[in-house]
Amino acid sequence: TTSLIDYLLVSYPENVKVAGVADIPGIADHHLVFCSYALKKPKFKPKIIVKRKMDNFNIEHFKNDIAFA
Repeated sequence: TTSLIDYLLVSYPENVKVAGVADIPGIADHHLVFCSYALKKPKFKPKIIVKRKMDNFNIEHFKNDIAFA
């Protein structure tokens, strides 16, 4: 029989929470190699824009829209 070695290589071993080998029922002579790796979700700053383009603003249309809303 042939013997195979499965490798699990990571750049930052300190971020590996759990690593191990698990049996897979129904598949002979093979085990699943797994790890749980700590990943940080990037934080995005919200971009709030408070401005309006008023070049084409029509006060009469605006009043009409409010009256029938």
